[in-house]
Amino acid sequence: MNKNMPVSLVKAVYEDPKVVARYRSRELLGAEDMLVKRFIPKGGHVLDIGCGTGRTSFPLNDMGYSVVGIDLSSWMIKVAAEEAEKRV
Repeated sequence: MNKNMPVSLVKAVYEDPKVVARYRSRELLGAEDMLVKRFIPKGGHVLDIGCGTGRTSFPLNDMGYSVVGIDLSSWMIKVAAEEAEKRV
């Protein structure tokens, strides 16, 4: 992120409903899947920085990893929390 760009601008972009909708996918990309399997031990812990709506957090959890996700966008966190509630 450009250090001259205000955090409020970044948050505004990632709280746009159209942007949030694009992040509702719940799958790892091929390269992500390969890297996780190669470098993170089974059952390991993952900090998903910039987790958005959980696009990578939920698949990692489904694979047996302990995942904590954080994000600047309260809207995306809300979407992720709603999905997490459905999974309980």
